[in-house]
Amino acid sequence: MINSIFPIRDRVYFLKKGNSYQEYRYTEHGNSYFGKFTKEMTSLRTNNKIVQKLLASMTLPFERDIWNNAPKSIQNALLFSFLYHTTHPKVANVEIMNWLTVPYFANLYIEGRKKRSLFMVHGNHKKNLRIGHIHFTYDILDKKETYCIHWDIGASRFSPSILIHWLLDDMSS
Repeated sequence: MINSIFPIRDRVYFLKKGNSYQEYRYTEHGNSYFGKFTKEMTSLRTNNKIVQKLLASMTLPFERDIWNNAPKSIQNALLFSFLYHTTHPKVANVEIMNWLTVPYFANLYIEGRKKRSLFMVHGNHKKNLRIGHIHFTYDILDKKETYCIHWDIGASRFSPSILIHWLLDDMSS
Protein backbone atom coordinates (compact mmCIF):
# COMPACT_ATOMS: atom_id res chain seq x y z
CA MET A 1 0.00 0.00 0.00
CA ILE A 2 1.16 3.53 -0.64
CA ASN A 3 -0.17 5.11 2.54
CA SER A 4 -3.91 4.51 2.62
CA ILE A 5 -6.20 2.90 5.16
CA PHE A 6 -7.88 0.79 2.48
CA PRO A 7 -6.41 -0.73 -0.70
CA ILE A 8 -6.46 1.67 -3.62
CA ARG A 9 -8.52 0.31 -6.45
CA ASP A 10 -7.30 2.60 -9.19
CA ARG A 11 -5.24 5.82 -9.02
CA VAL A 12 -4.30 7.81 -12.12
CA TYR A 13 -0.80 9.27 -12.51
CA PHE A 14 0.60 11.30 -15.38
CA LEU A 15 4.37 10.85 -15.11
CA LYS A 16 6.93 12.86 -17.06
CA LYS A 17 8.57 11.21 -20.05
CA GLY A 18 10.69 13.86 -21.74
CA ASN A 19 8.41 16.74 -22.76
CA SER A 20 5.22 14.71 -22.48
CA TYR A 21 3.29 12.72 -19.92
CA GLN A 22 2.43 9.05 -19.90
CA GLU A 23 -0.66 7.85 -18.10
CA TYR A 24 -0.14 5.14 -15.48
CA ARG A 25 -2.71 3.37 -13.37
CA TYR A 26 -1.74 2.43 -9.83
CA THR A 27 -3.66 -0.50 -8.38
CA GLU A 28 -2.87 -2.20 -5.11
CA HIS A 29 -2.58 -5.94 -4.94
CA GLY A 30 -0.37 -6.51 -1.95
CA ASN A 31 2.58 -4.13 -2.10
CA SER A 32 3.04 -3.98 -5.85
CA TYR A 33 2.97 -1.12 -8.35
CA PHE A 34 1.48 -1.77 -11.74
CA GLY A 35 2.37 1.00 -14.20
CA LYS A 36 0.43 0.50 -17.37
CA PHE A 37 1.17 2.79 -20.30
CA THR A 38 -2.14 3.79 -21.83
CA LYS A 39 -1.47 6.90 -23.89
CA GLU A 40 1.01 9.70 -24.41
CA MET A 41 0.27 13.38 -24.03
CA THR A 42 2.28 15.43 -26.51
CA SER A 43 1.58 18.83 -25.01
CA LEU A 44 -0.64 20.71 -22.63
CA ARG A 45 -2.89 22.81 -24.81
CA THR A 46 -4.42 25.54 -22.73
CA ASN A 47 -5.98 28.87 -23.51
CA ASN A 48 -7.28 31.86 -21.60
CA LYS A 49 -10.81 30.42 -21.35
CA ILE A 50 -9.50 27.31 -19.56
CA VAL A 51 -7.36 29.42 -17.24
CA GLN A 52 -10.34 31.67 -16.46
CA LYS A 53 -12.53 28.62 -15.75
CA LEU A 54 -9.92 27.26 -13.34
CA LEU A 55 -9.52 30.63 -11.62
CA ALA A 56 -13.31 30.96 -11.31
CA SER A 57 -13.35 27.54 -9.63
CA MET A 58 -10.90 28.79 -7.01
CA THR A 59 -13.55 29.89 -4.54
CA LEU A 60 -11.24 30.33 -1.57
CA PRO A 61 -8.86 33.34 -1.44
CA PHE A 62 -5.78 31.31 -0.51
CA GLU A 63 -6.22 29.12 -3.59
CA ARG A 64 -5.39 32.19 -5.68
CA ASP A 65 -2.26 32.69 -3.55
CA ILE A 66 -1.22 29.14 -4.43
CA TRP A 67 -1.71 29.92 -8.11
CA ASN A 68 0.17 33.23 -7.88
CA ASN A 69 3.13 31.68 -6.02
CA ALA A 70 3.42 28.58 -8.21
CA PRO A 71 6.07 28.32 -10.93
CA LYS A 72 4.65 28.13 -14.47
CA SER A 73 5.34 24.37 -14.67
CA ILE A 74 3.19 23.75 -11.57
CA GLN A 75 0.45 26.03 -12.93
CA ASN A 76 0.40 24.02 -16.18
CA ALA A 77 0.24 20.71 -14.29
CA LEU A 78 -2.66 22.03 -12.20
CA LEU A 79 -4.45 23.13 -15.37
CA PHE A 80 -3.96 19.66 -16.85
CA SER A 81 -5.32 17.97 -13.71
CA PHE A 82 -8.28 20.38 -13.67
CA LEU A 83 -9.10 19.66 -17.33
CA TYR A 84 -8.74 15.91 -16.86
CA HIS A 85 -10.94 15.88 -13.77
CA THR A 86 -13.71 17.89 -15.43
CA THR A 87 -14.03 15.22 -18.14
CA HIS A 88 -13.13 12.03 -16.22
CA PRO A 89 -14.35 10.67 -12.87
CA LYS A 90 -10.80 10.13 -11.60
CA VAL A 91 -8.38 12.58 -10.04
CA ALA A 92 -5.29 13.10 -12.22
CA ASN A 93 -2.06 13.15 -10.20
CA VAL A 94 0.28 15.11 -12.48
CA GLU A 95 4.01 14.85 -11.83
CA ILE A 96 5.72 18.14 -10.99
CA MET A 97 9.00 19.39 -9.58
CA ASN A 98 9.67 18.91 -5.86
CA TRP A 99 7.09 21.31 -4.44
CA LEU A 100 8.92 21.31 -1.09
CA THR A 101 11.77 23.25 -2.76
CA VAL A 102 9.41 26.17 -3.45
CA PRO A 103 9.70 28.29 -0.26
CA TYR A 104 6.02 29.31 -0.25
CA PHE A 105 4.81 25.68 -0.33
CA ALA A 106 7.49 24.46 2.07
CA ASN A 107 6.38 27.10 4.61
CA LEU A 108 2.71 26.10 4.22
CA TYR A 109 3.65 22.46 4.78
CA ILE A 110 5.65 23.30 7.92
CA GLU A 111 2.80 25.46 9.27
CA GLY A 112 0.26 22.71 8.55
CA ARG A 113 2.36 20.19 10.46
CA LYS A 114 2.80 22.56 13.40
CA LYS A 115 -0.95 23.12 13.60
CA ARG A 116 -1.54 19.38 13.12
CA SER A 117 -4.13 20.22 10.55
CA LEU A 118 -5.87 16.94 9.74
CA PHE A 119 -7.05 17.82 6.24
CA MET A 120 -4.08 20.00 5.33
CA VAL A 121 -1.09 17.67 5.70
CA HIS A 122 -2.55 14.18 6.12
CA GLY A 123 -3.90 11.86 3.47
CA ASN A 124 -3.20 8.81 1.38
CA HIS A 125 0.22 9.83 0.14
CA LYS A 126 3.62 9.83 1.87
CA LYS A 127 3.41 13.64 2.17
CA ASN A 128 0.41 15.86 1.54
CA LEU A 129 -0.37 19.55 1.30
CA ARG A 130 -4.05 20.18 0.66
CA ILE A 131 -5.30 23.74 0.27
CA GLY A 132 -8.94 23.87 -0.76
CA HIS A 133 -9.23 22.22 -4.16
CA ILE A 134 -5.44 21.97 -4.64
CA HIS A 135 -3.57 18.92 -3.37
CA PHE A 136 0.23 18.53 -3.51
CA THR A 137 1.50 14.99 -2.96
CA TYR A 138 4.69 13.00 -2.55
CA ASP A 139 4.87 9.26 -3.21
CA ILE A 140 7.44 6.64 -4.04
CA LEU A 141 6.39 4.87 -7.23
CA ASP A 142 8.44 2.06 -8.64
CA LYS A 143 11.30 3.06 -6.28
CA LYS A 144 11.25 6.65 -7.62
CA GLU A 145 10.35 9.75 -5.62
CA THR A 146 7.37 11.36 -7.31
CA TYR A 147 5.92 14.79 -6.54
CA CYS A 148 2.48 15.49 -7.96
CA ILE A 149 -0.36 17.97 -7.90
CA HIS A 150 -4.03 17.38 -8.49
CA TRP A 151 -7.34 19.23 -8.46
CA ASP A 152 -10.11 17.97 -6.14
CA ILE A 153 -13.52 19.18 -7.34
CA GLY A 154 -15.35 18.55 -4.04
CA ALA A 155 -12.56 19.55 -1.68
CA SER A 156 -13.12 23.16 -0.71
CA ARG A 157 -16.55 22.61 0.81
CA PHE A 158 -15.48 19.55 2.83
CA SER A 159 -18.24 17.59 1.17
CA PRO A 160 -18.65 13.84 1.78
CA SER A 161 -16.68 13.27 -1.43
CA ILE A 162 -13.53 14.76 0.12
CA LEU A 163 -13.83 12.39 3.08
CA ILE A 164 -14.26 9.44 0.72
CA HIS A 165 -11.31 10.72 -1.36
CA TRP A 166 -9.26 11.16 1.80
CA LEU A 167 -10.00 7.60 2.94
CA LEU A 168 -9.96 5.78 -0.39
CA ASP A 169 -8.15 8.22 -2.69
CA ASP A 170 -10.73 7.40 -5.31
CA MET A 171 -13.04 10.40 -5.49
CA SER A 172 -15.72 10.10 -8.15
CA SER A 173 -17.10 13.65 -8.12
